Amino acid sequence: AYHAMPDLRAPDGTPTGAVRGYASQLVKLLTRERPTHVAAAWDFELTSFRNEIHPGYKAGRGEPPADLAPQFALCDEVTRALGVPGIGIERFEADDVIATMTAHALDDGADVVIASSDKDLCALVSDRVSLFDPHSEALLGPAGIEARLGVPPDLVPDFLTLVGDAVDDIPGVPGIGAKTAA
Repeated sequence: AYHAMPDLRAPDGTPTGAVRGYASQLVKLLTRERPTHVAAAWDFELTSFRNEIHPGYKAGRGEPPADLAPQFALCDEVTRALGVPGIGIERFEADDVIATMTAHALDDGADVVIASSDKDLCALVSDRVSLFDPHSEALLGPAGIEARLGVPPDLVPDFLTLVGDAVDDIPGVPGIGAKTAA
């Protein structure tokens, strides 16, 4: 939402563009999907246990922009004001929290919709787990993931291992692109 919104400011000068974009997406999702259970997952901090495994992990990201950092707490406030619990766990990323909550929901017999455009989460999609992409507003099941990435959800980890992930500074196998990996 930060990159999609203009530089909006509250009367006191506090940046609010990312908050507005995030709140708009969350309200739209809650209104449209009317989930029976919902939670938001946050990255607790900029590093996780993955940095111990691969020191270069997300090394190129650096600190968030100065006008974005104060909006994290505001996004948490908006989330809670809408009755949605926000969960962040030290040393773990939001992806880990989402995967854990998904596993527990499946164990409890629930179907799950994950709202994210993060391709890592495509690996969780199954006959009972869908991925809602807030940008395209597409709801993807296993066939949608295969159409998007060229591999079914269970092969997404292998696919990403081969192609790497520039966003997370994870190198892939030299000379292997998305078509070859698929």
